[in-house]
Amino acid sequence: MNSRSLILFATFVLIAACNNHKRSGAADITIVADSAKDANKIYTGKLTDLSQTRDMAALLCQGWELEDDLDAISSSNEAMGILPFRSYYLSPDSSFVKNPRNVIEYGRWLYDPGQKTVTLRYSNGGKDIYKIAALAPDELVLVSTGIESITKLKFVSAGKRYRDMADDPYHISNNGWRIRPKKPESDEQIRQRLELFAFSYPLLQG
Repeated sequence: MNSRSLILFATFVLIAACNNHKRSGAADITIVADSAKDANKIYTGKLTDLSQTRDMAALLCQGWELEDDLDAISSSNEAMGILPFRSYYLSPDSSFVKNPRNVIEYGRWLYDPGQKTVTLRYSNGGKDIYKIAALAPDELVLVSTGIESITKLKFVSAGKRYRDMADDPYHISNNGWRIRPKKPESDEQIRQRLELFAFSYPLLQG
């Protein structure tokens, strides 16, 4: 089963499940509201607040979204995934994911405290090096060192990250379903892809 067929099948399964659990009546509305509050508490409890952190390497370990793209998306009626949404998600284990809402890329990242640079080494052999012009718990300004440019890229974040990488929908371990297999997979491997899809895909759309 190729990746496209897998995604279509998983989408059908999720839609069918939702259609089989339609709610009606005032009592059900209360249940949904309570469930949303409980889910928010669980989500918040899984995050680490970085607002008081001053260690640059620790601050880098979170999700960064390009501010210009956020502004464009908020004023557009286009569906998520159609417009560019440039972002980086840097994890404490030195792995990273780039642009998970568009064409995903991934690899390893390294922070150089002496040079104040971040090096991104991609799984396909490519590499980007950025100079850190500014860094705060909710703001990151980068300048590319690979070209003669002084263009500054401003990224923003919520100043939080997941305590456990297994809970992070943007961690590469939860996005294996998006990586094309090198050879045909077994039924068990396909089942694992579906489980990862069901976990991370709805969150990636948020």
